[in-house]
Amino acid sequence: MHDLVAATGLLSEGEFPGSFKLPGTNTSLGFHGYAKLDIIHDLNAFQGDSVSFPGIPLDGTAAARRQGATRLHARQSRFNIETRTPTEYGTLRTLIEGDFFGAGGTEFTSNSSAFRIRHAYGELGPVLGGQTWSNFMDPQSSPESIDFNGPPGQIFIRQGQLRYTQPLFISSRLSFAVENPEGDFFARGNAGNPPATGAAAIGSPSNAFNQVPDFTAQFLTNRPWGHVAFSALARQIQANAHAKDFGYGLSLAWKVNTFGKDQVYGQANGGTGIGRYLNDGVGSGAAFNGTNLLNSQTAIGAFAAYQHWWTETVRSTVFYGGDVFDNDTAIVGLTNNRSIRGIHANIIWSPVPETNIGLEFIHGQRVTDAGLHGEFSRFQAGFQFGF
Repeated sequence: MHDLVAATGLLSEGEFPGSFKLPGTNTSLGFHGYAKLDIIHDLNAFQGDSVSFPGIPLDGTAAARRQGATRLHARQSRFNIETRTPTEYGTLRTLIEGDFFGAGGTEFTSNSSAFRIRHAYGELGPVLGGQTWSNFMDPQSSPESIDFNGPPGQIFIRQGQLRYTQPLFISSRLSFAVENPEGDFFARGNAGNPPATGAAAIGSPSNAFNQVPDFTAQFLTNRPWGHVAFSALARQIQANAHAKDFGYGLSLAWKVNTFGKDQVYGQANGGTGIGRYLNDGVGSGAAFNGTNLLNSQTAIGAFAAYQHWWTETVRSTVFYGGDVFDNDTAIVGLTNNRSIRGIHANIIWSPVPETNIGLEFIHGQRVTDAGLHGEFSRFQAGFQFGF
């Protein structure tokens, strides 16, 4: 971008890296993103374009007996547009970003996966409005992964919100947000049928009983040794006029410098009704009997990671995480996951800036409330070229 600005002689350099000034304005505009190829080989049945720990085939099923599946795709490729404009109220910043993990295209011909919104928000001074990472989440504590989803046990969610951030002492801040409500619950069918799946299990966007927004708060401090974030969540989950319950969650996240450029990452998360905020926890927010009883359910998730730099351009990250769900089996039966575990180990090389080439091994397992087990293993290579 800097070379383009210099070559044209018509544009001046902007206020942030890779940006330029729009002629006749004080607005800096930047275009960024990357193209990425993922090469995936599952030693068992194919687990999708990103790892799905909750859907690992259970021992004894036809899917669990499959031996090997290979897939190449570029769906993680992304593009964003950012602007920054100085005003009397502070910097006005906007960001719109998307990738191609929307609806999938046919693999027989063009693989035309649909573009989808990741982030679309504006900030003016302390106020943010739009869609981005939840205020209950700490993106800085997420470890580097070739797999798109990363470790189980983490808080991982983007959604619409209105947020206010108050700077505090020594690189610290306190933020509050009202966020999009979407009640998620496992639902038992009529006449004692097994738990429903899909939309019936987690509610639907047209659910008329998402009446109250979710509320989040976060305290974060950045220090020379790293940073720590403590977050809180309060939400209502409601299935109908008679069936509703209150949910809450707490999260502690950290990133700590160790030796040289090495770092330790981690999160510890839990609550009653935390549900969809927990990676791989969608649907676990509550148990619904299908008529008039809905009870929020407890879930706990955590992970730990270590990143080591072998050279200035080569590093490895190893992380292990998991979720534990306390499902109300008297209401929803024994088919849901009781626990999920996963480990990632990778090595990534950046031969030039904005380029990452790496290989990752992933192993996961899940156990249902009935005691059924499933395991899988994956090798994934990534070739990411940024601009």
